[in-house]
Amino acid sequence: MTESSRASQELADLADEFAATGAKPGKMFGHHGLMTAQRKLICFEHSGAIVFKLPPTAYDAVLALEGTGVFKPREDRPAMSNWYVVPEQHASEWPALARATFDYVSGC
Repeated sequence: MTESSRASQELADLADEFAATGAKPGKMFGHHGLMTAQRKLICFEHSGAIVFKLPPTAYDAVLALEGTGVFKPREDRPAMSNWYVVPEQHASEWPALARATFDYVSGC
């Protein structure tokens, strides 16, 4: 992870935390992120925020966080369902969201 940002540091910390599961840093959608051992994307950094693939049960709680929204990779493309951008102002939520995402994508 080349950028020096809070999101980049959090991804490095999460990679250390999830290392025992076989998760490791990876790159998808042109962004640095974290992938399960099965190469399923858990989360990735986007413009100083972290984008998580969340289970439907988490949608309402995540969208209640100010500034959070559905990830839209480009203006001319539709938003990606299940993927939510969580800005740095909610960085304290990132580890719990990563754990929820890990559990969700590992079960898919």
